[in-house]
Amino acid sequence: MKPQTLLLTSTIVFASCQSAIKNNNEPPKDSLPERTSDVILPVPKATDNPAVDKPEDLLGYWVGNFEPDIDRDSLNKKMVYYNEDAWDRTNKINVSIDSIEGNTIIGHSVDAGTSQAFKGLYNFHNNTYSIILKEPGTNKYDGTFNMTIEKNAPALTGNWQAFNKIDIPRRKFILKKVAFAYNPAQELEDYARFADWGKWVKNKVDPETEGWDKSYFTTTEDVIKYNASNRLLTEDEVANLKKGDLYILRNSIYARHGFSFKNRPLRAFFDRQEWYVPITLNIKSYYTVLEKKNIALLLRYEKTARSYYDTFGR
Repeated sequence: MKPQTLLLTSTIVFASCQSAIKNNNEPPKDSLPERTSDVILPVPKATDNPAVDKPEDLLGYWVGNFEPDIDRDSLNKKMVYYNEDAWDRTNKINVSIDSIEGNTIIGHSVDAGTSQAFKGLYNFHNNTYSIILKEPGTNKYDGTFNMTIEKNAPALTGNWQAFNKIDIPRRKFILKKVAFAYNPAQELEDYARFADWGKWVKNKVDPETEGWDKSYFTTTEDVIKYNASNRLLTEDEVANLKKGDLYILRNSIYARHGFSFKNRPLRAFFDRQEWYVPITLNIKSYYTVLEKKNIALLLRYEKTARSYYDTFGR
């Protein structure tokens, strides 16, 4: 979903949740100018209530996994396998509800290195909030969020349906309200291994194998030794680190600021970090002085560092 700004007229009326849902696959009539990554995304003024009692409790970041909702055979064809892991095309998404006027909701989503605006309505019936949010329809990846939450419940549940025929036209989610705060002390959880998928390199794992092989550079156990956001790294510390460790240490700075990664291997890695919340596409103005120094040091060593390689299927 490309970043865009949404401007819609609020002429939709929810006669009932069911009647609104019948038309949720039609894109809105209005189109909007594109939003670029240089634009600072809105920050909702969320209430402290993690559940939804009053409509204003809907304001805030709602975060969770954005999972493909397609048949198993189709999903298996879209899986990415590496080492002993597999990525099923699930992304972590942030559905940010930025403002509520009457029963009209305005907000934006952040996932997979993109942001998209949306607008829609909520309806309260039988102790349940039913919400339909539509993206502009000017991009082929636009669609409709269809979600519900019971009063005083902690999670929004629902699905997203694309307007057009795309690779994964339907996704499902369970989203919880998150209060994001930059925390330089956030650590990479245990030994979460990163792999940069599908690099064609000379086979270095098995000397008896000739030619090129599908291999990838990875992190080692050293990646969890250092935190590049809360202490100044030294040249002695980083000089002997592998390329994958340097790469993840640098990108962990961006992740702590809520940067949404477009790169698929980075998404698969940081989405598994429980503390990670994608909130922005541009973080250059947010780096601390210490982080700027560490980024420069890590980039310098990344250029000449040797990679630790593994091979698919081993």
